Parts: sequence; C-alpha cells; structure tokens
Amino acid sequence: METPDTFIRSFKLQTHYKFRPNVVQQIDNWVDFVIQSKVKELNLCCEQYRLPHYVLNASSLTLLRLTDLNLEVPSLSTLTSLKVLYLESVKIDDKSFQNLISGCPIIEDLHLDGFTFGDIDLAVSGTLKNLSLRHMNCIDQWLKGVISRLPVLEKLTLYSYRMSNVSIHSNSLKSLFFYLSSRIDVTLRTPNLVCLDFGCYSNSIISIDAPNLVEAGLTLGDVSMKKSEFDGLVRFLSNLNCLKKMKLSVFSEQVLIFPKVVRKRNCPPLSNLKHLVVVIHTELTRKSELLDALLWCAPSVKTPEIISQKKSPNRLRWYVLGHRIGTFVTY
Repeated sequence: METPDTFIRSFKLQTHYKFRPNVVQQIDNWVDFVIQSKVKELNLCCEQYRLPHYVLNASSLTLLRLTDLNLEVPSLSTLTSLKVLYLESVKIDDKSFQNLISGCPIIEDLHLDGFTFGDIDLAVSGTLKNLSLRHMNCIDQWLKGVISRLPVLEKLTLYSYRMSNVSIHSNSLKSLFFYLSSRIDVTLRTPNLVCLDFGCYSNSIISIDAPNLVEAGLTLGDVSMKKSEFDGLVRFLSNLNCLKKMKLSVFSEQVLIFPKVVRKRNCPPLSNLKHLVVVIHTELTRKSELLDALLWCAPSVKTPEIISQKKSPNRLRWYVLGHRIGTFVTY
C-alpha cells in the first residue's frame, strides 16, 4: 500500500463483535492506512483483536486508547510523541507492558483499567501528570513506590476492591479521587492538594496533612448505623475538620442523625465547615431531625443544603466501588 498524502487527526473503531479472518484483515488495512497518514489520536475497541506491532512505533501518535484487545510488545516501543495512553481490559503480560510504557518518554496521562500486573515495577516516565488506576489489585507499598518516582504528578485516581491501606505522600499532587469498597486506613501527606473526592465506609481511619485543602466530596458506603457506631463516625469526620466546603453523599438519612447521647459526649466534628451539601439517596422522612443533627455536626454552616436523590442500596454500593453518580458541587 502506498503512503497516503492525506493527514488524519483522529481514528476511532469501536465494536464488540468477534470477526472472521477476512474482516480482521480489513481492520488491519484501516489501521495501516491511518498510521501511514500520521494519525495523532487512535481509539480501538475490538474484542480479541491483535494490535499490529508497527502501531507501537508510530511517532505521530499523541493519544492511544485500547480496549478489549490482545497486546504483545516483544521489544521496546518507540511512541516518542505519545502523551495520553488508555489501556482498558487489555490482555497484556508484564514484560509487554514494560516494553510499551518504557517507549513513551513524554507521556503525561496514563489510565489503566481492568487488569492485574504481577510484580511489575511501573517504571513510568517522570513527565507523568495524571495517573488513573481502576479496578486493579495493587498493594500500598507498590503504590507508594510508583508515586515516589513521579515528581510532577498532579492528579491521581484510584478505584480498588481490595486495598486496606492507602498512604500517599506527594508534594506535587493537586487532585485526588479514590473509591474503596472496604474499611481502609488512609494517610495523606499532600501539601499542595486542593481537590479531594473519595468514597469509603465510616469505620475507616483517615489522616490528612493537606494545608491547602479547603473542599472535598465524600461518599459514605454505610446503609445504616448502630448507636454504638456513631462515635466512630464522629472520629472519622473529625479528621476532615480542616475543610471549609463539603459535599456529603449517603444512602440513608439515618446515617447522619447523631443520637443526642453521642452529641453530649463529643465535640462537633466539622466545626470549621462553612458550606455543606448533603445528598441522600432515599426519600426523606426525618428532615427536621436530620437538619438538627447537621447543625450540631457543622455548627458554622448556616443552612445545610439537603438533596434527595432516591437510589437503591446496590446503586450506592456501585458508586462507592468506583462509578460516579453525581458531580461535585463547586461553590
């Protein structure tokens, strides 16, 4: 095939059909054509399609998004212009991944979704500014090692089913989004963090050293609370007392109606908070009790905004596991 004189900015092919060999050849021809046309953005979602090796040596590519593909990288890639890489449910082994990522010297955005590495050392370029790890099994020490080698990392997104400890120490991090499905211990040492959005359960332990953080979004996965558990919730919220603005999402209003005996023996956990939006994912039946409890919890808030968005318990758990239902409110 002759090299075309045309220039293609972006090419996207998305399908979930399994193809016969003759159709696969046609896809190969399309991919070959756009690569020779110096395509800058390539987005392929083809189940079990095997990406041609020459794609990973395309110096014109600035964005590459691969979904549901088979990917083998037997030698070092040379994606010298690539800045954004998405890998979603891609079948790739550790060596191939390392060969791929090591050939991306100026990468700035890396999004990994739906696969598990072994003991791989994620040796990403120090140019990385945005890292997203979704539905991956990783441990705290591995994550700490990765972050420590990213001196200009500004945004981190973490969705995990199994992590029980999260320790994030970064001087460059400005935005952090994490959603974890079980009780966790979280330690944040992020002096330049300005945006935090996270989901967890109220029996988690959180320690935050982020002097520039003024607002956050929090989703609690608890569907109900026993009286004996409210003291723990107070301690949990007290760790967020540095905040001035918060959006708090819960399934049931009951989770936030602190019993009077709990209020008597505890100080208000969010005494510095000035603006509060509370989203309840069931119908409100005890609004006056909820308002009274919120005014105790955050006494500097003149009028908390209460929003009822009815969702099923499974829908809220789905949220906490990493699928956003709403968007964070900026005042």
